[in-house]
Amino acid sequence: MSFNIAECYRQKNDTTYLKWYRKNISTCQNVRDRHFCDKENRYFPKTARQSAYSSYYIHDYKRAEVFFQKLIAYFPRTEDYFMLGLILIKLEMLPEAIVEFNNFISKGGDRKKADEWIKFCEEKAKN
Repeated sequence: MSFNIAECYRQKNDTTYLKWYRKNISTCQNVRDRHFCDKENRYFPKTARQSAYSSYYIHDYKRAEVFFQKLIAYFPRTEDYFMLGLILIKLEMLPEAIVEFNNFISKGGDRKKADEWIKFCEEKAKN
């Protein structure tokens, strides 16, 4: 629920969303393996994805990187590769970001969208 509230605030450009994303992460702390499984090791893709996006939007990029890597390992969606690429740019891991944008393309993602970011990474790496 806190994730949905945060999304509403973010879409309205109201910075209150930061509080709600943090609340979403703290609400999920009782789940083992950082929001990915319960005591019987059953995985929760919805909770994991919400935690990944929450971490991204509160600018906790190291945590978001871990979440998106686990999402890709357990419940991959095409958009996850793109998000991981954006996170890696924020962490100044440009070669790794390019790899993830290429993964995004290979999984059927929007080539034009990814190519713009690949070009950005290549130009930034030159400087």
